[in-house]
Amino acid sequence: MIPALQTTFPASSATFGNVAPIESDLITTQRETIAALSEKIQKFSEQHILLGSSTPQTFTRITPQQSSFQEKIFTSLVSLKIAVSQYAMHLSSDERHRIFDQLDFVINIDDWHEDDNLPSPQSFQNFLKWMIYSKYFRWTSIGVSDEGNILVAWKTDRVLLTANFASPENVRWTAQITSGSGETGHTVGKCPLRLFAEQALFYLRPGDNNGGS
Repeated sequence: MIPALQTTFPASSATFGNVAPIESDLITTQRETIAALSEKIQKFSEQHILLGSSTPQTFTRITPQQSSFQEKIFTSLVSLKIAVSQYAMHLSSDERHRIFDQLDFVINIDDWHEDDNLPSPQSFQNFLKWMIYSKYFRWTSIGVSDEGNILVAWKTDRVLLTANFASPENVRWTAQITSGSGETGHTVGKCPLRLFAEQALFYLRPGDNNGGS
């Protein structure tokens, strides 16, 4: 609400220095004019917005509707597939389709709840970069952590390796190693992305750190 633009004047005439007296009827007229103008401005401000024109225009504020949960799931899936396309030159056609199939299996409306953290595109890109750095593409499964980070597992005859691609500086991994006699050992580590590309090959391709598909 705009306060009334009114000024209280005395009913009698007033004299300021050498200025001639202002007649009381003139003051009354000015007061009434200001009050009427104030009322018009107040009503106008409640109903219209005037933009550099003598013609008033009424604007309605549009509040964007929140996307449905199904739309959020679809958008999340598309964003990850776009990330794969961005690295397409480093991935074979078969590998791209294999990743797409796994994403379709993991990210679907039936297995997610509205309060779940959807997969992080940045975390997924870290996994794609890891494959490019290591040149190792034989992952076993892809999942998503409670925080939305990408989880990946690799399995060979002797090793089960898992990784959480939290950030380029923070890849958390575990390795379970089984000896030829059946003994089992566990290793846990945390390292930057590029170093993990080397560290993982120590377990996945022992004696051959040059990678390979």
